[in-house]
Amino acid sequence: MPPPYKTSSATRAKLRDDDIVIAFIGETGSGKSQIIDTLTGPQPEGPRAGDGLHVVTKKLEACRILDHERYGSRIVLVDTPGFDDFGTGPVDENTFKLIGSWLKKASKKGILLSGIVYTHSIEQRRLNRFWMRSDDLHLFSELTGRDGAKNVVFTTTNWDLLGLRNYGGIEREEHLKKSHWFHMISHGALVDRFLNTPDSAWSIIYSIVDENYHKAPLSFPQKKVDQEALEQDQEDTPPKRTYKTELVQASKLGNDDIIIAFTGPTGSGKSQVCHSSRLELRPAYTNLDYSSKKIIDTLTGQQGQRAKRSLESVTKDLEASRILDHEKYGSRVVLVDTPGFDDSSRTDAQILELLDEWLRKTYEKRVLLSGIVYTHRITDPRMPGTPHRNLLVFSELTGRKGTKNVVLATTMWDRLHPTKENGLGDKREGALKKEYWNLMIYHGAAVDRFLNTSDSAWSIVDNIVNKHDQKAPLLFQQQRVEQEKSLPQTSAGEALEQDLARLVKNHKKTMKKSWWSLHR
Repeated sequence: MPPPYKTSSATRAKLRDDDIVIAFIGETGSGKSQIIDTLTGPQPEGPRAGDGLHVVTKKLEACRILDHERYGSRIVLVDTPGFDDFGTGPVDENTFKLIGSWLKKASKKGILLSGIVYTHSIEQRRLNRFWMRSDDLHLFSELTGRDGAKNVVFTTTNWDLLGLRNYGGIEREEHLKKSHWFHMISHGALVDRFLNTPDSAWSIIYSIVDENYHKAPLSFPQKKVDQEALEQDQEDTPPKRTYKTELVQASKLGNDDIIIAFTGPTGSGKSQVCHSSRLELRPAYTNLDYSSKKIIDTLTGQQGQRAKRSLESVTKDLEASRILDHEKYGSRVVLVDTPGFDDSSRTDAQILELLDEWLRKTYEKRVLLSGIVYTHRITDPRMPGTPHRNLLVFSELTGRKGTKNVVLATTMWDRLHPTKENGLGDKREGALKKEYWNLMIYHGAAVDRFLNTSDSAWSIVDNIVNKHDQKAPLLFQQQRVEQEKSLPQTSAGEALEQDLARLVKNHKKTMKKSWWSLHR
């Protein structure tokens, strides 16, 4: 273990342009301060990391490591307040505002961050707590921008709490890499582990300051995405109409109702479209529980009711909401929000059972869906495993006849950079239509865009209503009610079983590799 290093407080005024400035960001208790304590070694004033439930880092603090054998006195470690899930510290909007203000003032002096370490406790088994809220990740990606992503290190911590076999940790880390961190990793972000040792702590620093080391300006101060800018943006946004809604049971639906279901990968924006039709000031939604929910929020105008700022899947049950007294459709429009098959709190089989109950009840009354909106984030540079699997199960759920009532809606167009990513969305949409959606489009599915506006949300609804007389049952409904097939025997059930078999096979391979790595 290296000897403890002397440190000194590093204010912005004392920073130099050749300093290696590294910021630590993450949930309260995820190990930010502990990594810094490990890097510096024991200090006379005691450790930064606490051992209780109270928030230790309540303000942004920077310390300089003095006389390091490799970097001299150039390393500056910036400890930031955590995303507090106990309500005892600043909320994350204020945390990002604090960080953004510090960075903006530093950038005026020509001081740029060398890297950002984003900490995540690997012992957390479900992504359903305040620390990993989707708007945290969205604000974080706004903070770094695409060019700054290559200076980010996602660091998993608390591996010692899992025991010698790292039970579940490897799988959770892989899930994070393939889902929540996928976008930033595709732009150069790294993933590392802090194992409570100086070697693992300094390995993180070395990965930032490697032979290809270069600083990149963060987009946060340049784009001025701070609280003042957001407030000004909201002031400039004219208020939209808000509609009253009421929850409606499947037994209360009729043939004259315009019933539209919203589905897609968790966080692709289902719920927001529904609230855009109703429309008030738009909140900051996250990458992950965004699109379908955001459409619903936009249609009803009840912003934030479904697309909560949380990485935990918001739609836990299938909810049908009737919009009341619409100027064009009266009280006929019913918006059905469904949980995605990548829900963080239940299995895919449980999701299918939930859909089965609702779809059977309506079909037995011969009440058919007017349309299904399947959402996809245009910000995704590729079609990773989970969204691709969702699409396959969805196509088996609808069947060929039900496809003509499907709208494949791309979302998050407002997240693309207007100059750097000009034309990128069109290119990705073209690839989706050619490579993944081509068969569904051939059988009558429509393609549309949700642009985070009431007009674009209601345009999707209008297009569905224009085909209201062409309603057709879903293949899943026919197989369950008319053919009396069990859930596993349906096409959607078989698709899920095949995917589960693949996951089990991959899991066994991973566990075997982990066993050999521990015993060799």
